[in-house]
Amino acid sequence: MQRGFAEFDINNMKKFGRFYGASFMGFPELNVCDMDMLRQIFIEDFAAFPNRVISDFFIGNQTIRKNMVNVMTDQHWKDLRRTITPAFTPRRLEKMLPIMERCIRTAERIIDDCISRSNGLLDTKKFFSNLTMDIIAQCAFGVELSIQEHQDSLIPYHANKIFNLSFVGFRIMFLVLFPNIARLAEKIFKFQLIGNSCDAFFEDILRKIVEERRKCPREKDPDFLQLLMDSKEDTEVIDRDEELMHDALASGKKIALTDMELIAQGYLFLVTGYETTANTLQFISYCLASNPQVQEIAHAQVMDTVGHKKSIGYADLMKMPYLEQVMNETLRMYPPVPRNDRKCESDITVGGVKIEKGTFVYLPTYAIHYNEHFYPNPEKFDPERFSRSEKANRDPVAFAPFGIGPRNCIGLRLAQMEIRLILAHLLRSFKFSVPEEFQGKLLELDTRGMTRPKTPVFVTVSRRNH
Repeated sequence: MQRGFAEFDINNMKKFGRFYGASFMGFPELNVCDMDMLRQIFIEDFAAFPNRVISDFFIGNQTIRKNMVNVMTDQHWKDLRRTITPAFTPRRLEKMLPIMERCIRTAERIIDDCISRSNGLLDTKKFFSNLTMDIIAQCAFGVELSIQEHQDSLIPYHANKIFNLSFVGFRIMFLVLFPNIARLAEKIFKFQLIGNSCDAFFEDILRKIVEERRKCPREKDPDFLQLLMDSKEDTEVIDRDEELMHDALASGKKIALTDMELIAQGYLFLVTGYETTANTLQFISYCLASNPQVQEIAHAQVMDTVGHKKSIGYADLMKMPYLEQVMNETLRMYPPVPRNDRKCESDITVGGVKIEKGTFVYLPTYAIHYNEHFYPNPEKFDPERFSRSEKANRDPVAFAPFGIGPRNCIGLRLAQMEIRLILAHLLRSFKFSVPEEFQGKLLELDTRGMTRPKTPVFVTVSRRNH
């Protein structure tokens, strides 16, 4: 496990096959690689597996974390998810495009400055992190942080700190090796095994934003915060949208969100939307730099579709399927999280296997994405895997970068739209290549928590001549 979930799950899948049992943190777990079983667990028999595996040790006593939609359980989750889902319809997301484009234009100026100052040697994590933080802050809260231009801000520092929790750190290892002692210590001494000083930092900022918004609602071009504040009275029709609405949400009712629930969703959007999108974009830039022929196909499609149009609309993005193929192939090779999970809440038999209440069930996303049965030569970057014909011949459960079923990532459409818009703008003006000092080097991954590079990823960026 010290090498990460990716290698651990791939080795076990090869050794044990479709499914295998284990114990983690003192709890029984079932790891499932069988598509039919996964479909039954995550979709068809969702009622028996409605909740994520969220340990109190990771949440601690922090109220802000306990109120996030991805942590909520049972009916409270259904109510909250149904309430906030209308904020993510295509019509609502399309209105965010002009906000994103303003941030992207700033990013283009920063690249030009990088070309003139350092011959285009770009630190992709820093660049895309600052860009995505500016975008999510404006789309979610209407706040202009300008982090791309003022890089001394404490916000990226605290956001990065949240995800810098090493799985092999002493506290985590203590929890894994001595779960019963850890639980006893937490109960007796009120000891939060995994704390995070960043919670208070973001809670203070977000509370001030919410309080100000209560006084002065944003009626024109509402951001996500305003949409959530108005959500109980929202009449947006989403029942026919299968990707957003599932049968599991039918019993959910719209609720008026409390200030803490608003703060918690804001925290979730800000931190996860920033980290996962930035990581995916840096992986895409690396893949395009390493595969110039793919990059040129993507560039040609962008130019054929939008040319030098100042603004790129939602309809334009839908006419550039190769960008989606590039994005999806990158997400296959580098899924944001190497595993997905559910907790069994009632005894059930799945695929002939009896699963007892309390069992943790894991979908080894990374291992499935590298299964040669679904993806021949999986180490090769090949966007054609996600052409319409190739997708039609593959079980959709075999691609799960955002999870599957009713508890998939609620912000997946926002992330996809943002990534494709950024790619469209950057590819028509710039070319990515591998710096000479990095040529021939393999990209090493850390998959102990989220999927990320072990060392900074640099690419060389140059202006295209049109």
